[in-house]
Amino acid sequence: MLAVNSNINIDNFHDGLRRHASRFYAGIAPIYVVEHILPVLGFDVRESKVSTPLSTVGVLSKSEQCLISAINKNGGVASFLEIAEEFFLHSLSLPAVSVTLKRSPIAEKVNEGFHKLRGIDISWQQIEDAQKRQKRFAQDEEVTHGLDGVVRMKFTVNSYAFLTGVIGAYSVREMSGSWSLVYKNKLYGEVKIDESYLWSLAKLFKELGVKMGDRMELGFNTWNRSLSIKRIKNGSS
Repeated sequence: MLAVNSNINIDNFHDGLRRHASRFYAGIAPIYVVEHILPVLGFDVRESKVSTPLSTVGVLSKSEQCLISAINKNGGVASFLEIAEEFFLHSLSLPAVSVTLKRSPIAEKVNEGFHKLRGIDISWQQIEDAQKRQKRFAQDEEVTHGLDGVVRMKFTVNSYAFLTGVIGAYSVREMSGSWSLVYKNKLYGEVKIDESYLWSLAKLFKELGVKMGDRMELGFNTWNRSLSIKRIKNGSS
C-alpha cells in the first residue's frame, strides 16, 4: 500500500510512488502508464482519483508507523522536531527521521518544515496551530564572537535537546564539522555540526544533570577546534 488515504489524486499518488521507488530505482514510468496499470494491481482509478481496498497492516515499517503517529498526535500537521520526538520515544535514530521523510510515500511536506499525511486535506488553521507549537522548541540562542578566537553560543535546553542531546545549530552553521568536546579539561569525544544540528551532547548532558529550561553556553575555540560547555542558569531555579 503506497498511501494511507484510500482516495487520492493520481498526481499525488504518482509522487508518493516515485518516492518509494527512489530507494531502488532511478525513476518510474510516466503517470499515464501508472494510471493504466493500477487497476490490474487491484486499485480503482476514477476521475483521476485512486482508491484501493488493500490494507496497510503489516506493510508499513516501524519508522512509517512512528511518522503517522507523530502527525496524528499533532493535529494532522507535524514539524521535523515533533516527528523526531516520536522516533526517539520508539528508540529510532535521528537520521531515520530524515530518511523516512525523504523516501516514504505516506507523507508530504506542507509549508516550510511541516509534514502531513499524503492525500489528507488540511486547513491553514492546522498549519498555524503547528507553527505556534514550535515555541516549545525555541532555544533563544545568542551568538557572540570573542577576540580570543572563541565563538560563544548561549541557548536554552528545550525538550528535544533534553531527550536527544541534539541542538539546533543554524546560527553557528559556519562552524560545521567535527569538534573535540571538553569539560573541565576532560575529553568527551567528538561532536559534529551540519547546517542544521549539533550532535552528541547526550552523554555530557546526563553527567551534568542538565534539565529542560537550563541555560547553557557552548564555546567554540576556533584555534584548536575544541568545544567547551557550561551551565549559566538552572531551569529549576
